Amino acid sequence: MRKILCTGFFINVSVLLMSQLDYSAIDERSKTVSPYLNTCSEIAAYLCDSIDTDLEKVRAIYVWICHNISYDMDFDRSKYRPVDSEVLNYVMKYRRGICQHYATLFHAMCKHVGLKTENIAGSSRHKGEDAIFPHGWNSIDIDGSVYMIDATWSAGYVRNDRFYPKFRDNYFLISPEEFIVEHFPSNSKHQHMKEPLSLDEFLAKDFSKLDRIFNKHENEE
Repeated sequence: MRKILCTGFFINVSVLLMSQLDYSAIDERSKTVSPYLNTCSEIAAYLCDSIDTDLEKVRAIYVWICHNISYDMDFDRSKYRPVDSEVLNYVMKYRRGICQHYATLFHAMCKHVGLKTENIAGSSRHKGEDAIFPHGWNSIDIDGSVYMIDATWSAGYVRNDRFYPKFRDNYFLISPEEFIVEHFPSNSKHQHMKEPLSLDEFLAKDFSKLDRIFNKHENEE
């Protein structure tokens, strides 16, 4: 697949095309569901009913999570246990959680409707900042290509120790090469790049390897 240069890094042309699609009808339908649907499997089945493509299914699940799960500022991280059943029970009962709850929920809902996804743990930082912190997100395979999704950051933002729900469609189907600038998986295979970055390169914000990969690809065409 041909790639193009974007702000010093390269991204799949298909990512740009997906970002330009009109999701308004799916988004509007997916923001709310019947209050009688209580489990993540029930909600996933409802959201994806009569939807034909994997892309639309991913979008529907992502939008519902971003509009219905709040970031839990009071969650006691010392009590967090990475047991999927416990994580899902908590987030579905209280409709809030931390990043691991968002990622685990997205993973479970996608798996229920037959989508190929991964639940990824690692570290992240916001643009322009140096500090990194533990974080969780997802990858999704659509028609053989892998993209990255961060439902936590898309659901809203934190300011002065308060969560503000505000849908920001900035972390949906991002190319691995662009996503690595802010997200570093604990397992290098979850970078989904032929030449993974090292932790030292990530910490130093040394992304020259991405430019080398891009130039090599261009020379091969």
